[in-house]
Amino acid sequence: MLAVALGTKNSNRDVDRWAREGDFDWTLIPKLKYELVEMPLTEKIGESFASYVVAQLEMASDLHRSMVKKCASCVVL
Repeated sequence: MLAVALGTKNSNRDVDRWAREGDFDWTLIPKLKYELVEMPLTEKIGESFASYVVAQLEMASDLHRSMVKKCASCVVL
């Protein structure tokens, strides 16, 4: 959603595929984060703001993974 809001998504096939399939190559995250968020923000606004936004994305991503792991460990089959 952030890439759409920034106008950087365009027709990035990796993002489209990821949204469609859900289960995707998670090693692409750093590449996509750089191409769709960090590089455009650095060019348009500045490096310090881009670094701040990327840090916030990483923090949110870490929190999300942590919550998913906790929920997964609580599930009783």
